[in-house]
Amino acid sequence: MTKKAISKNQINSFIKDLGKKYRIFVPKFKEIDYQFIEYDPKETYEFPNFQNARIPPKELLFPRSEVLFSFKKDGNDIKIEEPADDPKENIIFGIRNCDARGFKILDTFFASGHFKDNYYFNRRDKTVFIGFSCNNPLTTCFCTSVGGAPFSSEGFDIQVIELKDRFLFESITEKGEELLKYLKQAEEVTDEYQKQIEELSAKSNESITVNLDLGNIEKSLDNLFENKIWSETNRICLTCGSCTFICPTCHCFDVQDELDKNGGKRIRLWDTCQFELFTQETSGHNPRGAGFARTRQRLYHKFNYYIKNYDLIGCVGCGRCITNCPVNHDIRETLESVIQS
Repeated sequence: MTKKAISKNQINSFIKDLGKKYRIFVPKFKEIDYQFIEYDPKETYEFPNFQNARIPPKELLFPRSEVLFSFKKDGNDIKIEEPADDPKENIIFGIRNCDARGFKILDTFFASGHFKDNYYFNRRDKTVFIGFSCNNPLTTCFCTSVGGAPFSSEGFDIQVIELKDRFLFESITEKGEELLKYLKQAEEVTDEYQKQIEELSAKSNESITVNLDLGNIEKSLDNLFENKIWSETNRICLTCGSCTFICPTCHCFDVQDELDKNGGKRIRLWDTCQFELFTQETSGHNPRGAGFARTRQRLYHKFNYYIKNYDLIGCVGCGRCITNCPVNHDIRETLESVIQS
């Protein structure tokens, strides 16, 4: 695939040209943290002077709340109206590798079974990922433990690597190859640039100091369902659900109907296995009424059930759940306890 380099001051022109055809979402500091928002050609953006956005860009393809369809009474009949299909193509610009890998996990889930989730794939199939390698991983990052790497191109259509005064672009897919045509006054990537990339990649990998051996994690968990690990972990857990709402791979949702006298809407919205009502049955019985059972469920889902069902770990090691936990729970410590048990 093609490799090109541009000076850093050219990147906004590149995005502006892309914006003539595509709807672009970029990371922007807003209020208290970075968020992915729609690109405004009147503004200037700095890339990639940010870490991960607090809320992952999964909400762009799997919204926190979305109308599945509306329904109205029409005499004795019910008239169904589905949302209009948006024909515009999207670019998520500035995504990190862990979030790109998160979308691959969502792709697997929403395509599993007999039916694909068209609400998700109608957006996914029209979206291109232009992602940045991670020169400075946070202390909470552990992507290397779950099959990722700071400089991995997995999940990207175009990978961008930041050097001192250049951005290096490499097309990974045919969609990415097409977009590189928008680069103006681009240079060829020299051997010197390639050497800098290798040095940055090695340095970035070395900065991730927590490396867990998860090669047999699902087998370890098979023998620990009733272990005291879960009650010990749950002692500090508030089961607030923040770890799941900011996770790029969590996909639990609820479906509710909002009604009025003439019809209503069916809405899908994010939910979490950490809420007590999530598994409560109509009879009142709750198979996961105790907090430790919900704490256990989250870990088993990602590191046992996902491996058995899809042959992949349901976690990308982004560290958001560690950074944003109100009681400083560290999932890496729980995984280490599982490995040692």
